[in-house]
Amino acid sequence: MSAATRLAPLVLAACSLTTSLDELTPCVDLDGQWDVSGSCGADTCVITQRGCAAELRCSGGTVAYSGSVDRAALHYTGLNAQGVLGTCDGVADGGAIEGTCAAVGYPSCRFVASKR
Repeated sequence: MSAATRLAPLVLAACSLTTSLDELTPCVDLDGQWDVSGSCGADTCVITQRGCAAELRCSGGTVAYSGSVDRAALHYTGLNAQGVLGTCDGVADGGAIEGTCAAVGYPSCRFVASKR
């Protein structure tokens, strides 16, 4: 058996492994400015992302949430504009994010965000 014949399965396995690792990206890139609408209200938010950790600031910085991105799912916890603890969860799909937010003492609301 030639060396090329013996190496072919290894090369194919390495290519397959590389493709599989690329498909398992731990988090999507959401860094940037987002226009938000929905029952949560209209707003402009900035997401600052470092790896899979992210910070969300809306309403000119009066709303600040810290959180994480896991593949296309995101989860944030922080203070709303009234200083009340809240959470937001969503799913990113291309240049859009859809999800819900809830704050203690307030009904939950839905949002849709599109990247500028």
